[in-house]
Amino acid sequence: MKQKLQTVQSLKHSLNLSHIMKQSLDILKLNSSDIMELITEVTNNNPLIEYTPPSDMEQLVPNFPSSKKSLKDDLYFQLHTCKFTINQYVANYIIESLDNNGFITETISEYAKNLNVRPELIKKTLKILQSFEPTGVFASNPLDSISIQLNAKNFTKAQHILIKYQKEIVNGEYAKIATYESCSLSEIYIYMSQIKTCMPYPCQEYQFDTQKIIIPDFSVLIEDEKITLIPKDYGQIQIYNNYSKDICNNPHLIKYFNEAHIFIDHINKRNKTLLFLANLVVDLQKSYFLYNDELETCTLQMIAEKSGFHESTVSRTLSNKYFEFQNEIYPVKSLFTSHTKKGTSKDLIIKFIKSSINNEPSSHPLTDTQISNELELLGFYVSRRAVTKYRKSLCIPNSKKRNKIKE
Repeated sequence: MKQKLQTVQSLKHSLNLSHIMKQSLDILKLNSSDIMELITEVTNNNPLIEYTPPSDMEQLVPNFPSSKKSLKDDLYFQLHTCKFTINQYVANYIIESLDNNGFITETISEYAKNLNVRPELIKKTLKILQSFEPTGVFASNPLDSISIQLNAKNFTKAQHILIKYQKEIVNGEYAKIATYESCSLSEIYIYMSQIKTCMPYPCQEYQFDTQKIIIPDFSVLIEDEKITLIPKDYGQIQIYNNYSKDICNNPHLIKYFNEAHIFIDHINKRNKTLLFLANLVVDLQKSYFLYNDELETCTLQMIAEKSGFHESTVSRTLSNKYFEFQNEIYPVKSLFTSHTKKGTSKDLIIKFIKSSINNEPSSHPLTDTQISNELELLGFYVSRRAVTKYRKSLCIPNSKKRNKIKE
């Protein structure tokens, strides 16, 4: 049988991000505090950039509180931009169940029983969640976390040894492992070095305060029932004109000029994109700002559809951003709220729970079941388990503990 080689041409669409595009995306996700730091750094390194800080900067900085990096905040934004199809109800429950180390607190069977779903759905959801950053989150313990990290790095042999020879590893019996695995001792040392690259507690960084000044990215003003967004004033950034005659003859100045031009363009693009998307979000929640109504359902997907941007762009632009409203600072993510399982606004349910507990009889605090029944009478079908979850998110103790406090 004769064989021959045949060349076949085909069209293939692909996108390769240039360095400039990547820099633009990096600047897009920075908040005001980061932008101010970046502007200062770039100005110090580029002699062609002239920067005049805003006049209110000195009064602004001391007045705003410091922020604390939240693991759950990062996980929820990754959930919103996840490219896989995932059950939001199950994913939300698992995220809320994590302990301070980012480990799950229930077994697969317990999750399935509590959520009244099949164990296969829990396994599928967990597999997707375990692909989130930081790698190793959603593990059941430190050993499982290291195993997840090894799998993500394609260190499959090291993962196999970690799982199978825990006792030998603890006792330092590497020669015995080499014998069992029919490989050299030097190979075992390589596998051990791969294991040591992993962190048993990858979420540890979230347990510490990152004392950083919060500067709002924009302000929300209301006048005559009209909402106006005022973007943050970063001062004036421009290119020096003094070097205009010398730029063409000096390669170093040409490089500085191009970098300055690109940087200023990225800053302007970032500001326009943020203001455009923020306007869409605020317009969707205008009843909240004007009349203090409950938040309307607002997701990244909804804003992406309205704006024409990809969900990842919306997430990158609005994540870790803040706005000022009535002399208070709020994260933009606080304006996002999803439906409950039955389609009811989550924000409305939380407000009802908070109001019910605030107005409950002091001698007979309401149980989560009673609150669930009250919601059902109003046409909102929220399970007792969901009420418990929302109550805990408000840091409100259960009815027995509230009764003891009042006594």
